[in-house]
Amino acid sequence: MPTKAPVAKTAAPYNWGGFYVGAHAGYLWSSTEVRDAGVVVESNARTNGFIGGALAGYNYQMGEIVLGLDGDLGWSNAHGTGLAVVVSPNQYDLDWAGHFRGRLGYAPGQGPWLFYVAGGLAVTRFVFT
Repeated sequence: MPTKAPVAKTAAPYNWGGFYVGAHAGYLWSSTEVRDAGVVVESNARTNGFIGGALAGYNYQMGEIVLGLDGDLGWSNAHGTGLAVVVSPNQYDLDWAGHFRGRLGYAPGQGPWLFYVAGGLAVTRFVFT
């Protein structure tokens, strides 16, 4: 009875294309520096707190080239109190932060590695009182 030759299994190339969504959460350790007419009036005022939010994006793959767009929006309760006292200490609040970026990537051999450069816009709502 003839025997069958074993079937060679080859790994399918990775596909970096498609939509994705996710979430992020963490703690923000930062410091705030305030300048008035170029003079530092407050330096190293801690502005710390939780930050978390959602992200979404899309990648399009053409062979080994990957093009992508993504964005995220995070909410924060980061708060700080300054050290400089004039009438009352300065207060710092980071309410939210958002980012929108484009990506140009290279997936050598369409394998498990993706090397890319990204650039875009970052915005935040920072309140100083």
